[in-house]
Amino acid sequence: TEGSGESADFGFSLEEATLDDIEVIYIDEVTDIETRVYVENAIFSGQFSSDRFSMESAANIKSDFIEVSDVRYLGGKNLSYVAVIGVDMVNGVYKFKDVGINLEGNDFVVNGDITTIDKGNVFDLTIENSSGSVRSIFQLLPEEYLKKVGDIESTGSFLFKTTINGLMTEKSAPAIDMTMNLEDGVLK
Repeated sequence: TEGSGESADFGFSLEEATLDDIEVIYIDEVTDIETRVYVENAIFSGQFSSDRFSMESAANIKSDFIEVSDVRYLGGKNLSYVAVIGVDMVNGVYKFKDVGINLEGNDFVVNGDITTIDKGNVFDLTIENSSGSVRSIFQLLPEEYLKKVGDIESTGSFLFKTTINGLMTEKSAPAIDMTMNLEDGVLK
């Protein structure tokens, strides 16, 4: 309040905001990440404040690329998501609960949080899918990795679980633990 040295929390309610045909470029020099995507359409809503808020969002996106330490991922790939993200601006925490992502026909669920600190970002995430194909998952790898893997064909259901834990800076990366299973299938 005025004169008391305290600040009033700013807030507003957003019933629905729509973005169509937007190019988004994101560069984070601390973590050496550069992203360029084309947002075909996106919808946002939520109860916003300057300290803490929850945002609902859904979008259809075409990835030009996501580059991490000079390695390009997801070049020319389609993705969509439906998310409710909890944001704590005071502590720099972004919470993800049952965030649904579809990447080139593969459905994933993301849970956990990312915390921003002076040195970089601290990850505590789990990414899982309940079905997919080995071939379509491998198509998400950078081109130089695909050349090493070759042309893989498979039958059956491909299950995937990844945890990402730790600090990401320009010079360090979080630990990534990945488990993959092929049920009732064959790799060729």
